[in-house]
Amino acid sequence: MTQAELAERLGTSAPYVSLIETGHGNPTIGQLSAVATALGVEMDVQFRLPAELVEPAIPEPDLKVA
Repeated sequence: MTQAELAERLGTSAPYVSLIETGHGNPTIGQLSAVATALGVEMDVQFRLPAELVEPAIPEPDLKVA
């Protein structure tokens, strides 16, 4: 598929598609979803904190009754 064909499916311009393709655009999640749909693929987005920013889990208290 050419950039012009994808742009037509998205209702945008080929230069904007080129910006996205080359990593110079700043598309929203919605725009990326539209691109995925136009290309016939599914999009799965996950947001994760880097390991160094994740607080350690608080241990569960021992609730056993003696």
